[in-house]
Amino acid sequence: MNRTIMLLPLLTLAACATGPRYAEPTPITALARPYANAPLPAAIAEGALERWWIQLGDPTLDALVADTLARNLDLDAARARLRRARAQRGVTRAAGLPTLDGTGAAQRQQTGSGSAKLNLGEAGGGGAGGSTDTLGIDDIPGSAFELYQASFDASWEVDLFGANRARTRAEDARVAAAGFDIEDVRTSLAAEVARDYLVVREVQARLAVLDRNLAIARRTQALAREQERAGLVTEADTARTDAQVLGIEAQIPQLRMQETQAAQRLAVLAAREPAALRDTLSPVRPIPASATVATGMPSELLLRRPDIRRAERELAAATHSEAGAVRDLYPSLSLNASYGGIRTGGLLEWASTLFSLGANLTAPIFDGGRRRAEVERQRANVDEALARYRSAVLGAFREVEDGLVASTRNRERLVLAERTVERRRRARTVLEEQYRAGLVGLLDLLTAERDLAEAETLTANARAQVTVDWIGLQKALGGGWRVVPAVEREKGA
Repeated sequence: MNRTIMLLPLLTLAACATGPRYAEPTPITALARPYANAPLPAAIAEGALERWWIQLGDPTLDALVADTLARNLDLDAARARLRRARAQRGVTRAAGLPTLDGTGAAQRQQTGSGSAKLNLGEAGGGGAGGSTDTLGIDDIPGSAFELYQASFDASWEVDLFGANRARTRAEDARVAAAGFDIEDVRTSLAAEVARDYLVVREVQARLAVLDRNLAIARRTQALAREQERAGLVTEADTARTDAQVLGIEAQIPQLRMQETQAAQRLAVLAAREPAALRDTLSPVRPIPASATVATGMPSELLLRRPDIRRAERELAAATHSEAGAVRDLYPSLSLNASYGGIRTGGLLEWASTLFSLGANLTAPIFDGGRRRAEVERQRANVDEALARYRSAVLGAFREVEDGLVASTRNRERLVLAERTVERRRRARTVLEEQYRAGLVGLLDLLTAERDLAEAETLTANARAQVTVDWIGLQKALGGGWRVVPAVEREKGA
């Protein structure tokens, strides 16, 4: 009864949870309105974001993304971080459970054998001529015995105020954050593969434009030389056509270098040697055309973007860690028990058992402010994690808005560029006919050819940029992963 009365205040304190409680933060921005630059907040069909790249309709890109997600080394590192987080959670959780240790020892001892002499006194009365006699006892036998000892020790630090429970919750949140980190890496990888693939196809499209313009320039060069031989143009005019051909040829090595570098980046992303994909990417394919984008509502980003979910779980972990630090300011109670026995053999045989049971109550009195400083450190971690979470949310909204603006403006640019190509191609055809008829000079024709080459190059660039914008918008919307229940995520990689 007395023990219960003594422990009652402590148990009452333990019943009152101490430290901060976690509540999911509210972003410092409006979430209910649609995106400012989206025509309509179209809903996103289930599964449409998980493999968004297949909407581009390019089997080579599909294979590259699948290969990269299966082999990428950054993903392997992210999976290792998840395993490490799970192991750390096991360590923290085990700290709140009882421990049981067993010990055992065995010894054998031997006493040595020898001889002794016994003094029997002086023979014959011990006179001056007498002598002293001794009795020798040889070969006193030795003795041996064994000593055995075994014990079991149990201890348990009672989590009175929930410090270990709070730390376990923090590790649970870190495990979830590591899972979202994997999804964030997957999302970034898919977008990076798609962008590098677009570089390859854009360069190939520009090379095709250069090949066509080079053929036209060489035809113009041959025509100028014919007219020079006929005395219709001067040598200076022919030199201009030579410079036109050389200028086009000079652009080809730079583009070839860009194509090779992009192909090598794709190979390394898939953990292959740099030259592994050259044959795969060498067949020329058109630039993939982007599809429409279903933006959804801004509030959906909180569930779709893995970096936001990771930041939220990191905030939860920091909050629970602060709660654990606060609860370390309170007393701790530990229980311990021990049971063991000793047995000897040989000359002396006997057995004994040992048993003990106790409790220790430890209250922090003075530690130089260490515990208070740890609370303040954890509180600063919470403030930092909250700022990172809010920054991640605002950054995500900005990325979507920027992507929508860029997509709209670059689509307008593409339409204008295609119209420009049509006009300049027509102008070049007319000027070639007039040049053959001697109605215009060679300079007019060369200018028309240069204008057409520039327009076709800009069109290829605009077409690729529209698809790049679409890829960036898919990434900004959280494409490349799906929202999975926590239990299912725990069973994953």
